[in-house]
Amino acid sequence: MNIGSKRQRNTLARLLTLGGMSWFILWACAPMMSAPPSPPMPPLTEHESGHGAMGGMILNQHRSAIPMPIGGYQYWYRKPTGLNNRDEVGAIAQLGWPGLGGGGYYRKALIKNETAYLGLQGAAGFIWLQASIPAAIKVGEKSWLTTQPSLKMQMLADLHIPVGMSWELGEKGRLDTEIGMHSVSTKLDDGYPPVAENFRRMHNWGPYIGLGYSRRLGKTVPASQSPTSEGSPKLSN
Repeated sequence: MNIGSKRQRNTLARLLTLGGMSWFILWACAPMMSAPPSPPMPPLTEHESGHGAMGGMILNQHRSAIPMPIGGYQYWYRKPTGLNNRDEVGAIAQLGWPGLGGGGYYRKALIKNETAYLGLQGAAGFIWLQASIPAAIKVGEKSWLTTQPSLKMQMLADLHIPVGMSWELGEKGRLDTEIGMHSVSTKLDDGYPPVAENFRRMHNWGPYIGLGYSRRLGKTVPASQSPTSEGSPKLSN
């Protein structure tokens, strides 16, 4: 028996296994910011794309007092769909640490008018799923108070609770800001506890800050002619 060849085959098998696990962990990562941002697209918007960046750290890790940095770049694309274009469909992508990933989403509007938005969103990518509740309340002529709590099922479950502010910049742009907290489940002595238990025990909390910019394409209409949850705008003669 060739002992050297056997050792080489075993080493190669271990490397392939490690490479496969790293590939899955690298790509199986849901967005780490609200994606896309919660404010609704203005009437007659054809589509919207945006870019964002976030940074933070995972604190109070099990058996480790050293914070783990997290951060990355995020891209989103939104397009209206459904009855009266009340709903949305689009794509999400991110690149950063601890991973990168991409996928698609569908957002269903429950409340959508000139001053408030509430929806349900489902998103999915390679080995990750996400359910979230995007919400926004207009607090100024061009500003929104936002949130988008979500539960993400990926290599490790993640409970995400953000709060932010968005400002309209002219007719086409919007600045999105947010701060938030991730509570990530990890393997403890007793196995994989539910993410809610980790949240209660304040294990693996991940505070972060994020900043984004969105750009819209499409026509614009005066606010007085904007469609509401009741239907299409009434145009004056």
